[in-house]
Amino acid sequence: MVSVQVLRDLSGTMIIGYDDYVQLKLILGDEQFEDAAQMLIRAFEGQTLTDMLTDSKRSVQEKWHRAGLRATALEGRIWVVFDDSDEHSGKQREGVSASIVSLVAAFGPGTTIMGSEAQRALGLAEYLDSLTPETLRWINETYHPLQKKCLEESVGSKTAVDSWLLAIVATDPAYRGRGYATAILEAIKQQAKEDNTCILLSTWTDELELFYRRFGFEVPEGGKN
Repeated sequence: MVSVQVLRDLSGTMIIGYDDYVQLKLILGDEQFEDAAQMLIRAFEGQTLTDMLTDSKRSVQEKWHRAGLRATALEGRIWVVFDDSDEHSGKQREGVSASIVSLVAAFGPGTTIMGSEAQRALGLAEYLDSLTPETLRWINETYHPLQKKCLEESVGSKTAVDSWLLAIVATDPAYRGRGYATAILEAIKQQAKEDNTCILLSTWTDELELFYRRFGFEVPEGGKN
């Protein structure tokens, strides 16, 4: 059963959460599912880490974002903000053409991104096959080991598994500063409280670190590399 929750009514928007990849595709429709991937491309455009993980190629970024969305929808949870300020107002639940302008993808306790064969079967190989050998080697030999080391040294492997892990936090550049991602994060914060656990995320710019600190996140000892 799909979990649909209106988190907060904001001017011209409705925030809804979806579980389950098949149902997500069914409700959003292929067009809006692709709309989410394209929004992520706009949101992460020009960011150094994104370019490093995708050889700075839009075609590779599309495969990367699609794989991440499919994996999260399958075994995690995705919250989205629709812009319903046009003629399609009120039709979001039918998946009728409202644009997705903000999105948070997260994994609850006991799960993680690309942590199962079922997740990896939803596009990971297609993304990896699109990378240059040099980039693929860097991801496997440097990026993933460093990411794992940083996580384990900062919070410990058990906490990492038992927490809510934010895999994607993104807002379309044209819609930033309106509180959409903050509203979703508040809902996840409440979910983590109910689960008696914490929220983990990694970021790579001072600006983003400052944003999350304002929201109440802390950088633990050993958590900055």
